Amino acid sequence: MTTTPQESQSLSSEMVFDALADSRRQSVLLVLAETDEVSVGLDSLVDNVARRLNGGEPSLEHHQHLRVGLHHNHLPKLDEYGIVIYDAVNKTVKVRADGLDEQVLSLLESSQTSD
Repeated sequence: MTTTPQESQSLSSEMVFDALADSRRQSVLLVLAETDEVSVGLDSLVDNVARRLNGGEPSLEHHQHLRVGLHHNHLPKLDEYGIVIYDAVNKTVKVRADGLDEQVLSLLESSQTSD
C-alpha cells in the first residue's frame, strides 16, 4: 500500500516549497489559518484572498480570474499534498483535522515577516 501525503505525518520539503511557491497559495493558507470556520466556501475564500493580494477590493475580472485559478489549479494542488481538503463539487475548503502542517506554518510566518 502506498502512503499518500494526506496519510503521512509530515510533508516533504519539496512539497512544502512547491506549495508555498505561489503567492495565491500562500494567501489561501493564511486566510485558512486565520479563520475559526471548519469549512470555507470557495467564493468567501476568493474574496479574502483577493483582498489580501490587492490590498483592497479587486476588480470583477481579477476576482473571476482568481476564482478559476484557485478552483482548477491551486486548491487541487494543496489538496493533493494533503495540506487542505478541497471539495470541488461543493466548492468548500477545509484544513486537515490535525491543522496546518507546522513546517508550512513556520515558512508562511517567515515569508510574512520578510515582506
